[in-house]
Amino acid sequence: NSHRTTFCYDMPDVPVGAIEVLSLISEVQDAKTWFPFCRKSSELHVFPGRLPLVRIFAVEVGVKMFSIETVFVMAVEDQLKEKGCISIYMFSPPEDVMCSSDASDWMGVEVPGMPQGLLNF
Repeated sequence: NSHRTTFCYDMPDVPVGAIEVLSLISEVQDAKTWFPFCRKSSELHVFPGRLPLVRIFAVEVGVKMFSIETVFVMAVEDQLKEKGCISIYMFSPPEDVMCSSDASDWMGVEVPGMPQGLLNF
Protein backbone atom coordinates (compact mmCIF):
# COMPACT_ATOMS: atom_id res chain seq x y z
CA ASN A 1 0.00 0.00 0.00
CA SER A 2 1.76 3.14 -1.20
CA HIS A 3 0.95 6.61 0.08
CA ARG A 4 2.38 9.58 -1.74
CA THR A 5 2.08 13.26 -1.06
CA THR A 6 2.79 15.62 -3.90
CA PHE A 7 2.87 19.38 -4.09
CA CYS A 8 3.84 22.03 -6.55
CA TYR A 9 5.14 25.36 -5.36
CA ASP A 10 5.59 28.29 -7.68
CA MET A 11 8.08 30.81 -6.28
CA PRO A 12 7.70 33.94 -8.41
CA ASP A 13 8.64 36.43 -5.67
CA VAL A 14 11.60 34.60 -4.12
CA PRO A 15 14.75 36.68 -4.65
CA VAL A 16 16.94 33.70 -5.56
CA GLY A 17 17.39 31.92 -8.84
CA ALA A 18 17.31 28.29 -9.87
CA ILE A 19 21.10 27.97 -9.53
CA GLU A 20 20.99 29.01 -5.86
CA VAL A 21 18.08 26.65 -5.09
CA LEU A 22 19.74 23.73 -6.89
CA SER A 23 23.06 24.32 -5.15
CA LEU A 24 21.30 24.25 -1.76
CA ILE A 25 19.40 21.08 -2.67
CA SER A 26 22.60 19.44 -3.85
CA GLU A 27 24.13 19.97 -0.38
CA VAL A 28 21.64 17.93 1.67
CA GLN A 29 24.56 16.00 3.18
CA ASP A 30 25.70 19.32 4.73
CA ALA A 31 22.24 20.26 6.07
CA LYS A 32 23.50 20.14 9.66
CA THR A 33 25.54 23.28 8.87
CA TRP A 34 22.66 25.35 7.45
CA PHE A 35 19.44 23.88 8.95
CA PRO A 36 19.21 24.63 12.70
CA PHE A 37 17.29 21.50 13.75
CA CYS A 38 19.32 19.03 11.71
CA ARG A 39 21.46 16.83 13.94
CA LYS A 40 22.90 14.51 11.29
CA SER A 41 22.81 14.31 7.53
CA SER A 42 24.72 12.04 5.22
CA GLU A 43 24.68 10.95 1.62
CA LEU A 44 24.36 7.15 1.51
CA HIS A 45 24.65 6.68 -2.24
CA VAL A 46 24.77 8.47 -5.58
CA PHE A 47 23.25 6.48 -8.41
CA PRO A 48 25.38 6.46 -11.57
CA GLY A 49 24.72 9.00 -14.27
CA ARG A 50 26.23 11.97 -16.04
CA LEU A 51 25.17 14.21 -13.13
CA PRO A 52 24.40 13.29 -9.49
CA LEU A 53 20.65 13.54 -10.04
CA VAL A 54 19.45 10.55 -7.98
CA ARG A 55 20.83 10.19 -4.44
CA ILE A 56 19.87 8.60 -1.13
CA PHE A 57 20.25 10.50 2.15
CA ALA A 58 19.92 9.72 5.86
CA VAL A 59 18.82 12.68 8.00
CA GLU A 60 18.05 13.22 11.68
CA VAL A 61 16.22 16.35 12.81
CA GLY A 62 15.10 17.17 16.31
CA VAL A 63 14.63 19.52 19.20
CA LYS A 64 15.82 18.57 22.69
CA MET A 65 14.62 15.00 23.41
CA PHE A 66 12.40 14.70 20.30
CA SER A 67 14.00 13.54 17.06
CA ILE A 68 13.02 12.09 13.70
CA GLU A 69 15.36 9.97 11.63
CA THR A 70 14.56 9.18 8.03
CA VAL A 71 16.06 7.94 4.81
CA PHE A 72 14.90 9.35 1.50
CA VAL A 73 15.69 9.26 -2.17
CA MET A 74 15.94 12.58 -3.97
CA ALA A 75 15.69 12.65 -7.76
CA VAL A 76 16.08 15.86 -9.76
CA GLU A 77 14.56 15.93 -13.24
CA ASP A 78 15.37 18.69 -15.71
CA GLN A 79 12.11 19.59 -17.46
CA LEU A 80 13.12 23.11 -18.45
CA LYS A 81 12.69 22.53 -22.19
CA GLU A 82 9.42 20.60 -21.89
CA LYS A 83 7.63 22.37 -19.03
CA GLY A 84 9.84 25.28 -18.00
CA CYS A 85 10.63 23.77 -14.59
CA ILE A 86 12.89 21.47 -12.63
CA SER A 87 11.08 18.68 -10.78
CA ILE A 88 12.42 17.37 -7.50
CA TYR A 89 11.05 14.05 -6.27
CA MET A 90 11.61 12.89 -2.71
CA PHE A 91 10.42 9.51 -1.49
CA SER A 92 11.32 6.81 1.01
CA PRO A 93 12.47 3.29 0.26
CA PRO A 94 9.77 0.59 0.63
CA GLU A 95 8.10 0.15 4.02
CA ASP A 96 9.76 -3.20 4.77
CA VAL A 97 13.19 -1.57 4.35
CA MET A 98 12.25 1.50 6.41
CA CYS A 99 10.73 -0.55 9.26
CA SER A 100 13.51 -3.13 9.56
CA SER A 101 15.38 -3.03 12.86
CA ASP A 102 18.56 -4.10 11.03
CA ALA A 103 20.31 -2.48 8.10
CA SER A 104 18.84 -3.60 4.76
CA ASP A 105 20.20 -3.76 1.24
CA TRP A 106 17.93 -1.85 -1.15
CA MET A 107 18.94 -1.27 -4.77
CA GLY A 108 22.58 -1.89 -3.84
CA VAL A 109 22.53 0.60 -0.96
CA GLU A 110 22.82 -0.26 2.73
CA VAL A 111 19.89 1.51 4.40
CA PRO A 112 20.31 1.88 8.18
CA GLY A 113 17.90 0.01 10.43
CA MET A 114 15.15 1.75 12.36
CA PRO A 115 16.57 3.47 15.43
CA GLN A 116 15.73 1.83 18.74
CA GLY A 117 14.26 4.24 21.26
CA LEU A 118 11.26 4.94 23.42
CA LEU A 119 8.84 5.51 20.54
CA ASN A 120 9.07 4.10 17.04
CA PHE A 121 6.30 4.41 14.51
